[in-house]
Amino acid sequence: SPALSLDTMRLMLVLACLHNADISALDVSGAYLSGKMDPDDAPIFLRKPDGLSQLNCSPLMLDGSEPYAFIAKSSIYGLQKACEIYLKSYFKFLSRFGLKPSAVDPCLWYKVIDENNW
Repeated sequence: SPALSLDTMRLMLVLACLHNADISALDVSGAYLSGKMDPDDAPIFLRKPDGLSQLNCSPLMLDGSEPYAFIAKSSIYGLQKACEIYLKSYFKFLSRFGLKPSAVDPCLWYKVIDENNW
């Protein structure tokens, strides 16, 4: 998954010091599990483990009997696209608040409120 470059981090620390700004960090626990699948993405099929009847998935039935496979509605651990799915969800979340990714470092998101506030 992408990470903020060291140069960007240094720049943000300098700007925070110059403007007496607070600095905070966060960690999204279970981040890869919180990404929602885009309906336009190719479906991801999961084999049904024996003895399991319900998951957070859409079941596929052969002849109306028990489900034999599921279509994932959200990301799961071990999925190759888990990072991409999470980042798309997270970037949509940031965009709803008017933030935009920097052209220099796509991991740096910003919002211009007016010429003195960003």
